[in-house]
Amino acid sequence: MSDHLLLALVALPFVTALLVAVLPAMMRPLVKPLALGAMLLELGLTLRLFDGTYSVRGPAFAERYGWAYDSGIAWSFAVDGLSLPLLVMTAVLAPIALLASFPSAIERVKPWAAAVLVMQGALVGAFVARDLVLFYVFWELVLLPLYLVVATSGPGKSLTSNRFFLYTLAGSLVMLLAFAYTGAQFAAHAPRLSFALEDLERLVMPAEAQVACFLGVFLAFAIKIPLVPLHAWSPETYRDTPTGAAVLAAGAMAKLGSYGMLRIAMPLFPLGAQYAGATLAVFAVVAVLYGAVAAMRQDDMKMLIAYSSMSHMGFVVLGLLSQTSVGVAGATFQMMSHGLSTAALFLVADAVERRTGTRSIGALSGLASRTPDLARLVVGAALVAVAIPLTSGFVGETMILSGAFGSEGITGLGSFGPSFAAAAGLGVVLGAVYVLTLVQKVMFGPLNAATEGVTEDASRFETIGIGGLVLLSFLFGIKPSIFLESLQPAAYQHVNASTMRFQAQQGVRETTVVAPAPSAEADPHGGSHDHDDDDEDEDEDDAPRGGSRRPHAGEVTP
Repeated sequence: MSDHLLLALVALPFVTALLVAVLPAMMRPLVKPLALGAMLLELGLTLRLFDGTYSVRGPAFAERYGWAYDSGIAWSFAVDGLSLPLLVMTAVLAPIALLASFPSAIERVKPWAAAVLVMQGALVGAFVARDLVLFYVFWELVLLPLYLVVATSGPGKSLTSNRFFLYTLAGSLVMLLAFAYTGAQFAAHAPRLSFALEDLERLVMPAEAQVACFLGVFLAFAIKIPLVPLHAWSPETYRDTPTGAAVLAAGAMAKLGSYGMLRIAMPLFPLGAQYAGATLAVFAVVAVLYGAVAAMRQDDMKMLIAYSSMSHMGFVVLGLLSQTSVGVAGATFQMMSHGLSTAALFLVADAVERRTGTRSIGALSGLASRTPDLARLVVGAALVAVAIPLTSGFVGETMILSGAFGSEGITGLGSFGPSFAAAAGLGVVLGAVYVLTLVQKVMFGPLNAATEGVTEDASRFETIGIGGLVLLSFLFGIKPSIFLESLQPAAYQHVNASTMRFQAQQGVRETTVVAPAPSAEADPHGGSHDHDDDDEDEDEDDAPRGGSRRPHAGEVTP
């Protein structure tokens, strides 16, 4: 299993979804344990990724399998410090999303369980893909199950699902065109076509082409994040999405956009990222402030969470655009942290609605006197959401703001960094206002018509789900080195490589492909092993553990 760990991580949810789909009706009681068992196994496999060696020398785990040689496409997977936190977050959220789906999916257990499994598999695939076509396939696969879940969740939801589908599809098509153009440019100046990231990072295009391609892929990523003014699909979609699917959609799916910026847009098009970066940082800050102000004006709890998510994702984009190692590491850490806190808030909204029949903040009051255990969970989720010290959100936001303030190098925000950081910092204050106001209005005060008849306190699932997410946030806040030890080398490598490519490509007038790095010996299974001429034994000791292989630039295995 160690030699094919990444393949197993990607395939397990899809295989289980297929098994769930073909189970006969009489075996429907097996759906829940089968799906949950597969997700717990996925979590166990994901935790094995911590055994890898994370350094600036390359991914800790890498696997490559032949697919379509003539088309330049391969099943290329890799994990480094930038993808590890997102894989752990997805593995944690998936079983919670599954269990949260069942109360509202009693008659649709099979399709909804299969949908959550497909979403999980597609998310994992996108986070480990190192091929543009492969990434695009998983990117689109995330869209389909969520669309079907929203469309079938109740009457009147077709408009919401159609808007979500059309927005994301439009962005995806523009991204596909940019991918196709990039691959074609590589093929025109290299012996063969390739969509492998390690190959395309050797492609050098003039600034005009890089800006166009960067903006093309950024459009798709900005819609998914979402950034203002491309956010119109988001609040209504999260409002109308059943809680289980919303946990994965807001907690993990939105991270595909920011992860795509980090993994694809910025490394492949360094001139485009730099020339457009400061302008796009304005949209990030607007998202932070607009999302916070809009959240303060919401009466529906889910709508408040949706706008809050937009605000926090604006922070993430600002950290990425800072092009500092601390900012990039903080942005990635914040993606994981935000996934946990947003999932907890959606579970809180669901718990309140199931007891009172409403999500209206103005219609609720005094729930804590009826549900003291739930009140403790709500307060814990609120503290995590406002990123108090000792929570993971505090670590992420602090690193992002530090990165923005220090973004004064050749790449990044330049002299605008401190201004952007100061403006975004206001979003932290506004976030505390709307979250604490929500808790005060819903949980405290006198009982009213909506809450006086409530008798059910926190269920076992709510205690484990919300409480577990809160505890994880505090754990990662108290000991952020769990992820930062692997994140910081990867962030340093990302920023250093981007800066070097930007310096080398300035003033380029013609498209070229630079020579690959000093090669490693390709092994017959499609991987490669790096060798150090001075000390082979030392390099072998430094190789990734867990049966992984590092690919080298230019390698394609049929």
